[in-house]
Amino acid sequence: MKYLSDDWFALGANYYRRLTLYKLALNESINFNDFLIAIGGRGGLIAFLQCPRQTGKSLLIITSAAGHTVAETLWKDAPPVAVAWSESEEIVVVQKSGYATMLNLSGVFNRRFSFGKEAENTQIIDAKFFSFEGHTAVAAVTGSSQILVATSVERPRILAISCEIPLANRAFVWQVVSSVTMGNLDAFKGPWILLAVDKEVHCMGVGKAVKAEFPNYPSQNLFSAFHKLAIAPNEALVAFYLDSSVLRVTSLGKDLEVQLELDFSERVVALGGKNSNIASLPSDMVWLDNSTVGLQWKNFVVIVDMEKNVYEFFYPSYVRIQAEVDGLRVLTPASHELIQRVPQELESLGRIGASCPAVLLLFAYREWEAGSGRAHDFLRSIHSAEKMHAAISDCLVAAGHCALASTETQKTLLAAAQFGRGFFSVMLAAPGVCANGVDSKMLDNLSEKTVQVTTTLRLLNNISVDWVGMALTWKQFESLGPLALLNRLLARKHYPLAVELVRVYQKMPLNNPEYRQIKTTGMTRILCHWVKCLPPQSFQPTDPNNPVMRRTSEIISRCGSAGGLSFAEVAETAIQCNQLALAEYLLDLEPRVSAQIPLLMRLKKYSLALGRAVESGDTDLLLLGVLRPLQEGEARMEPTALSLLLRQHPIALALYRQHLEEGPFTKQPKGKLASQTLAVLQQEDDPVLAIKKEVIGAFASKVTSRLL
Repeated sequence: MKYLSDDWFALGANYYRRLTLYKLALNESINFNDFLIAIGGRGGLIAFLQCPRQTGKSLLIITSAAGHTVAETLWKDAPPVAVAWSESEEIVVVQKSGYATMLNLSGVFNRRFSFGKEAENTQIIDAKFFSFEGHTAVAAVTGSSQILVATSVERPRILAISCEIPLANRAFVWQVVSSVTMGNLDAFKGPWILLAVDKEVHCMGVGKAVKAEFPNYPSQNLFSAFHKLAIAPNEALVAFYLDSSVLRVTSLGKDLEVQLELDFSERVVALGGKNSNIASLPSDMVWLDNSTVGLQWKNFVVIVDMEKNVYEFFYPSYVRIQAEVDGLRVLTPASHELIQRVPQELESLGRIGASCPAVLLLFAYREWEAGSGRAHDFLRSIHSAEKMHAAISDCLVAAGHCALASTETQKTLLAAAQFGRGFFSVMLAAPGVCANGVDSKMLDNLSEKTVQVTTTLRLLNNISVDWVGMALTWKQFESLGPLALLNRLLARKHYPLAVELVRVYQKMPLNNPEYRQIKTTGMTRILCHWVKCLPPQSFQPTDPNNPVMRRTSEIISRCGSAGGLSFAEVAETAIQCNQLALAEYLLDLEPRVSAQIPLLMRLKKYSLALGRAVESGDTDLLLLGVLRPLQEGEARMEPTALSLLLRQHPIALALYRQHLEEGPFTKQPKGKLASQTLAVLQQEDDPVLAIKKEVIGAFASKVTSRLL
C-alpha cells in the first residue's frame, strides 16, 4: 500500500516532494544551450526561442508542458534578448532593437511596443520580467546604461530608472522589486531596481538611487564580483551568489543584514568535477519559497534552506529551472518536474510521529478495510464530534493536495473522509451534542466540501493527462483562478474540459464574484468561442445534411440544461462570424423574445420578428422593436412592401394603424415614409375602416356645426 510520505524527502525540519509531471520526448533539434527557454507557470506552455545565429533565421518552438509540439515557426525579427509568458498567455520577446513583441499561442504576431528612442538607438543588452499589480511587466537595460521599465505589457507605460552607473562591457546582476517600499528606506515611486556591480549593491528607483551597505563580514574581501542575484517571493530576503562560490542571503533594504552564508566551492568540485571554471558557478538561481533557494548547474540542482541544509538532484543531461507559485519547475529534455514543499495540511498527516485526528481516522479506515478490529482502537481517540469533524475536514483538504501525486492516495483519503462522515452523523444524533457547539449544519458543510473537492480533483486529474498537458497542483489551481483556467482551455479548444470546469463551479456557493461570473456566463463563453472557430459554411438551417446544426444540437442537448447559457449572445457571435443559419437556429432556442427581435431584424427575418413580437403580447416591443426600424431604421422598407408584410399579421396591422392615426404619438409630426405607408393602407379595400371613418367624420361635422 502506498503511503503519503513515499515521495517525500526531508530538508532540515521540513518535508519536500519531487513530482514528475511528464516524461518528455522533445525534438532532437532542441539543445538547451542554444535556446532561450520560457516555461509557462501553472501548467502553461513552453517556448523555445533559438539564440541569434550568424547565418539563417532562429527557430521558435512552442510545446505543451508535456512536450507535445503546439507550433513551430521561424523568428524573422531582430535578435531576442529575453523571452517569457505573460499573464494572458502571450509570448513576450524583448529584442535588441528596443522593442518588445507579443505573439499568440501559435507564434503569430499580435502587437509590439517600443521602449523609446533611447533603447532603439543604443539597443537593449538585458531584460527582466516581473509581476506588477497583477500584470506582466518588463524592465530593460540599454547600451547607454539606461534602465527602462514597462509596468504592463498590455498597456505599456515606460518609466526611466535613475541610474548613473556605467554598465556597458561590465559584469553586473540585477532584479526588479515590485513593491514600492524597501525596508528602512522611503517608498520608491513604483517598481525599483536592485543592482550589483563589482562588489557594490545599489537600490534605484524613479528619481532616486541609494547605495546599499553590507556590514563588516569576514568573507567580504574574499570575492571580486556577484555572479547571481535572486529576490524571495515575499521580497523580504535577497540571495547573492558570489564568484567565490559562496551563497549569501541578506535582508532586502539599505542595510543588507546577512542571514545566511554558505560556501559551495568544495561541494561543487565534488559534484561537477574540475573540468572548467565555468562549471563551478551556477547557471541560474531562484527561490523555491520564502525560505529555500534553488541553484542550477549544468546537470544538477541544489536546494538550500535558511538552516544551511542542502539537498541535491542529479540529471543525465542539461537542466533548466524556473520559479513556480508553490515550488520550483525543473525541465530537462527527458522530464518535466516540480519540486515543492509539502503543504502543511498534507504534511501533518504524513510526517513521522503525526498523531492528529485525521491520521487516526486514516489509520482506522485502513484497518477497517483490512478487516481488523484495531479500527475501533483508532476511532476511540476521536470519539468526540469536534475531533471527528476536524479529521474529516483535514482528510478532504489533504486529498486535494494530492493532485498530481497519486490517484490511489486521493481515493484513500476521500474514502477515509466518507468513512468518518458515517460516524459523525451518529454522533450528531446523540443527546447533548448540539449544546456543545456542534450541529447539523457542520454535516451539511462537510457535504458541500466533499462535492467541491471531488469535482475539482476530477477536473485536475483530467487536465493533467498527457494529451492535455496542464498539470496543476491545488495551490496553482487556486492561484490561477477559474476564469483564467477557462481562457486557457478555450485557447487550446478543450471544450469538454471547459464545460466540466463550469459545472464544477455551478455546484459551489456564490460567495466569490469570480465563481458567480463563471457560473452565469461560462457556458455562453464556451459556445461563443466554439462558434468563432467554426469554418465557413453554406448550409441552410433546415438542411438535414448540415453537420454544424447536428453538432450544435448535440452540444445543446448535453449543456443546454446548465445555467448561464444565453442563446441570444451566442447567436450574435454567429452573426458576427457570418454563420447566419446557425444564428437563426440558436434564436429559435432563445426564450426571451426581447433578445430575439433585434437579432432577427439584423438577419432580415422581418416576418419572423413581427410574428414573434405579436405572440409576445408586448405592444411596445412590436412598435419600437419591429415597426419603427422598418419605418425609420436601417431595415427601412418601401411603403408597399411594408403594407404587404403587415397584411400577413392582422394584429400588427391594426396596432400600426392605431399608432399612425390615433395613438399617443399622433400629435407628433409623422415622417414622409409613415405618411406614405398610411396612404397605401387607406387606399386598400377595407370596408370596416371606411365605415369607421364615416362615423368619425359624421360626429366631427356635428360637433363643428354646434360650435358655429
